[in-house]
Amino acid sequence: MKLLYRRMLAAGLPLVLLGIVLTGCWDAKSIDKRLLPLIMGIDQSDDRQYYTVRLLVPRPEGGCYSIQGKAATISDAIDQMKMNQERGIGIVHVDTILIGQSLAREGIHDVMEYAFRSRELKSKAKLAVVKGNAGTLITQLEEDKGKSTRIQDFFDTHSGWDPSVALTYVWEAFRDVFSETTDMALPYLEKGTDSEFQVAGSVIMRDDRMMGVISADDTLLYNAFRDRGMSGIIEVTPSASMQILSTSLDYSKEWNAGVPVLHTTLKMDCFISEKKLSGAKASIPMLKEELETLLNDRYRKLFQRLQRERCDVLSTGLMFRSKLAPDQIDRWEEEYYPKLEFDFRTVVNISNTGELKLFN
Repeated sequence: MKLLYRRMLAAGLPLVLLGIVLTGCWDAKSIDKRLLPLIMGIDQSDDRQYYTVRLLVPRPEGGCYSIQGKAATISDAIDQMKMNQERGIGIVHVDTILIGQSLAREGIHDVMEYAFRSRELKSKAKLAVVKGNAGTLITQLEEDKGKSTRIQDFFDTHSGWDPSVALTYVWEAFRDVFSETTDMALPYLEKGTDSEFQVAGSVIMRDDRMMGVISADDTLLYNAFRDRGMSGIIEVTPSASMQILSTSLDYSKEWNAGVPVLHTTLKMDCFISEKKLSGAKASIPMLKEELETLLNDRYRKLFQRLQRERCDVLSTGLMFRSKLAPDQIDRWEEEYYPKLEFDFRTVVNISNTGELKLFN
């Protein structure tokens, strides 16, 4: 009898323990009971008293609609939406955060605090600044009867993203906002006519504030410097059009009498896709010189603009960080970056001339 009791206990005890441990996801909600927003738009009132948060949610049958909340904080605005919806809201599915232009000018510190501390947003969500009001742009997207999944493709590096568009993730933005040695650029968007978005350049940030806008051509240089590449881009010189195949950046740094000096070399492989009539007698050395001169001049003008605005979006401070003492890191933006000497050169390798007749 005792042997039978022990066997029953040995067999039943594990089942009891499993029943206690494996209680199931009691607080989980079925996916068909949740809203899965793709885009979050954040604006701030003119008196800076409250935030307006609008979410763009896809419909199962196609198209999308938006919901909105207003409150003194971003978290409270989202809680209001959750309270007033018959289904749960999965903020973790937000892929893009649109920030209104006026909020970007005042500072996005609160946006970054919410994005990282709430743990509701994924760290690889993308950030962009809207020309005007973010809520207005989302309303326009809502009225578009096209498929809402096209919006995600715009910033997808395996789909519609282009190197002329800045690409900044939430985790990168959090690092750059609270760092003394680097800043960031964000896409500057408006509603498109033939596409969901139209790119109006890139917003350059100093800490958490918008300082100005650079062109799409300058954004291309920014992406190349940040090692996001320029592959597939066509550069037009006076004599030909050349397509870039690949790029790589080498740099060295030094201090000269207390002044930081950065030497950089952008190596580029490209091929000639089209030769202009004006370049009928162009040689390979001549085409290389044209493209190198074009890019060197654009980089020089871009750096002068960034240095004047004190926006270190090229992350030169990160390159010098290993050589900076803790007190120098705090003074980089105000003291050392304005004095930085930037030595830049481009080395072009034309790997393929196609069937074009060129002079050596």
